[in-house]
Amino acid sequence: MDLNLKGETVVVMGASRGLGREIARAFMREKSNVILCSRSRPLLLKTCYDLRKESEKLYNDTAGRIEIADIDVTQRADVKSLFQTVRNARGVLRVVVNNVGGPLRFGTYGDGAHAEQMDDALWERAWRANFESTRICCEEALPLLKASGNACIINICSLPAHQPGDHNPHYSVAKAAQLNYGKAISRAWGKYGIRVNTVCPGSLMGGAWEANIQARAEREGVSFEEAKRRTVETDTAKLSLPYLGALEDVANLVVFLASDKARYITGQCIDVDGGACRSIS
Repeated sequence: MDLNLKGETVVVMGASRGLGREIARAFMREKSNVILCSRSRPLLLKTCYDLRKESEKLYNDTAGRIEIADIDVTQRADVKSLFQTVRNARGVLRVVVNNVGGPLRFGTYGDGAHAEQMDDALWERAWRANFESTRICCEEALPLLKASGNACIINICSLPAHQPGDHNPHYSVAKAAQLNYGKAISRAWGKYGIRVNTVCPGSLMGGAWEANIQARAEREGVSFEEAKRRTVETDTAKLSLPYLGALEDVANLVVFLASDKARYITGQCIDVDGGACRSIS
C-alpha cells in the first residue's frame, strides 16, 4: 500500500535490531527518509547497510535516504543534538517513533526457586529506559513537529502497561507511565496538528522475545529449544488466535498510524496482541 510517506522524514528510536529495525524497514519500503537511532554504532551500521541494500534491490536506488545516529535517548544532550542536526539537514520532521526500553533484568516480588528480587538501581534504570527516554524525545522533537503542522508521535509500549503480569513490575509500571504520558501530550499538542498514539505489542516472535526465551532457559535450566517450545505453548494459550504474531504485524500498524489515512486517530492505545488482553477498554 502506498501511504504517501515518500520523502517524509522519520526518526526511529531503538532501530538497530528487533522491532525497531522492522519499523524502520517498513518506512524504508514506503520510501521515507529514515534516521535510525541506537546506542550501538556497530549494529546501526549493519542495519543501515542491510536496509540500503534492500532498498536498492526493490527500487534500484536508496528510495529515501537511510541514515544513523548513535545516541543514548536517556540523555537529553544526545537527543537535543539529534534534533538540531535534523533541523539543520532537513528542516522538517514528520514522524517520531519511540521504541526504547525493556525489563533490563528479570525481577519479581514473588517467591520460588527462580524469584529475583529488585533493587532501587533496577527500578531507576527501568524508569529511565522506558519512560524518561520517551518524555525526553517527545519534548526535544516538539519544535520540529510543531513546524510540520501534520506530524505524529508513535510510542511503542507493551501490553503489561495496562494488564500487568506476575513478573517485571519495574517494567510494567514504567510502561504504564509511558501510556499515560502519550494520552496527556495527545491532548496538549493536538492543537499543533500533532497526533500521538501508543502501540502495545503482546508476544511477538523475534526481537526481545528471543531474549526472553534465553532468560527462561537459564531460569528453568533447560535448552533454548525447550524453552522456546514452552514459551510458544504458554504464550499461544493466552491468545484468541491460534498463533503468535510477528514483528511486521506491529510495523505495519505503525506506518499506517503515521500516514494521513489515520488522520483522525490520536490519543489511542492500540494492542497488537492476538487477543491476549481481556479488557474491553
